[in-house]
Amino acid sequence: MSYVPLIKFGQAICPELGINFIPVPHVQKICYELERVFAGLTRYLIICIPPRHGKTLPVSQLFPAWSYGLSPKSEFILSSYSADLSNENSNMVRRIMRTEAYKKIFPGIGIGDKDKEGNWTTTHGGKMFSPGIGGPATGFGAGGMSPWFQGALIVDDPLKALDARSAARRQEVIDYFTGTLENRRNSRDTPIIIIMQRLHPNDLIGWIKKNNFLGPWKIIKLKGIQDNGKALWEERKSLKDWNNLRDIDPFTFYAQSQQEPIMPGGNLCQRDWWQRWSGDDLKHVVSGFITVDTSYGKNKRADYTVFQLWLYSSQGLILYDQMRGIWKTPDIIELLEKFYRVYADGQYKISTIDGVYIEDKASGTSVAQDLESKGVPVEYWQPYADKVRRFKDSLPAIKHGRTMIPEDDWQSPRKDIEFSEMRTFVPAFIDEHAEFSEDDSHDYDDQCDCQSMADQIYRDLFGGITDSV
Repeated sequence: MSYVPLIKFGQAICPELGINFIPVPHVQKICYELERVFAGLTRYLIICIPPRHGKTLPVSQLFPAWSYGLSPKSEFILSSYSADLSNENSNMVRRIMRTEAYKKIFPGIGIGDKDKEGNWTTTHGGKMFSPGIGGPATGFGAGGMSPWFQGALIVDDPLKALDARSAARRQEVIDYFTGTLENRRNSRDTPIIIIMQRLHPNDLIGWIKKNNFLGPWKIIKLKGIQDNGKALWEERKSLKDWNNLRDIDPFTFYAQSQQEPIMPGGNLCQRDWWQRWSGDDLKHVVSGFITVDTSYGKNKRADYTVFQLWLYSSQGLILYDQMRGIWKTPDIIELLEKFYRVYADGQYKISTIDGVYIEDKASGTSVAQDLESKGVPVEYWQPYADKVRRFKDSLPAIKHGRTMIPEDDWQSPRKDIEFSEMRTFVPAFIDEHAEFSEDDSHDYDDQCDCQSMADQIYRDLFGGITDSV
């Protein structure tokens, strides 16, 4: 048996099934990435693609059948938003494996004794199970213990477009993925493939990116309008059609076409506004301060606390470091004191720290009092307006480059604070700002609150300083 590339496999199989398999460039790209998964070069793969652009056939139908031919004992779990859709894909894999073309390419490999919709085997002991999101999966697994490919967990369209704006439904998908599907892998090396159109900033892919779950993930983003200005598949959906959708329904356009979903309430802060600071900008720094947003049950799911270190000069504000986590009050006090001392008088001292600004409200007040008793210079901060007004007031400084952030891969120099993770915080910081919406349809805003607090402090107290001070 000679090796047949996945794209060639599809071209050989589909005519017998009456399927028009068109190997356009982005479909070739998908097949190439799937082959890398089979070869063990990619463990976690995400493919973001517009609807009706040929995603399911190569990923959820051709790839499992092709894999069974090369690794007959493979075990697959194939899941979609409904059991009907999952079973439809599973049934297509069986149809493919029963074609004469398949028998010629992979002789002796076919469907085994167990031949039930959604739960069947191959003649060599391979297995297929295809639950819908939320369905039972006990007793089934994906992959194997061999160092070679032995199956995968494939998640294809876990969320319906109509359910995208339901926080409960989005969370149900996330919980099922993390609590059920991911745990059904027979080995930690079992690959996971997720392919879907983006539907919301906090859909499954958005959650994975924000929480750095498993990872690292290879993310393939196939945009309806490509960076060269051309449609991804003009014959399927033209550039004119995409532009019309952008004019009529920008929320759907940016999600389904560009794979960059915005909040239903509309975005206030654009991603490309952020200017990145460099070493030269640090030479102008006069002093710094720390802003703190403590948790007190205001968030929709988890209560986050954020510390941000801001440096400033006449050029503007520089975000130098951040810690964000879910901590109990005693831990907040301990971590915040360490965070302050590391930069105020520790080995990483880079500037004078004028004070630690904490909102004089709820848990913030008690945290401030405890820190003050430990000799930390605390400022009891009072906002001048609600969070949306403050956020909007901070936007001109962001847009005009007077509020700067690090490069995406920046990692703070500190390594000695307990509970502190060293992975970069910048991408999640940008995401949260981009998702902040005037109608409060975003999920989290703790980092935004800290940033708008810093903007107010800078404008009120330090906005008029010069480099000569």
